[in-house]
Amino acid sequence: MSIKNFVRVIIQNEKGEFLVIFQKKWNCWVFPGGKIEPNETPLEAAKREVFEETNLIIEDLEIVGEQDFSNNRSPESKGRMGYLIKANKYSGKIENKEPEKATDIKFKQIDYEFAVNRLFYAIIFEAD
Repeated sequence: MSIKNFVRVIIQNEKGEFLVIFQKKWNCWVFPGGKIEPNETPLEAAKREVFEETNLIIEDLEIVGEQDFSNNRSPESKGRMGYLIKANKYSGKIENKEPEKATDIKFKQIDYEFAVNRLFYAIIFEAD
């Protein structure tokens, strides 16, 4: 069984806060995102995942980072890619559409460099 490529999405509000989700699986805050489905581009996956998780519609997307996981410890990770997508526009009302996976979704003031440097390891920061 191969591990799928994935996306994480940066969404920033007018106050400069970033949208994060508290994931039960990792017990930490992460950017929205998930696995890229077969025949789906990273940008398409970003739109789908954000809507599935948060109910927001995102637009004006750009890939701002990517990482190859071929050197990861797991042999299954060979060729696995992670994409960091920035959404320059969003609309809708935040709603936790996956309560079985996430306990909270909100905009928080976080250090951008700190968050991005930890993005591909899922963890942004621990519960406060």
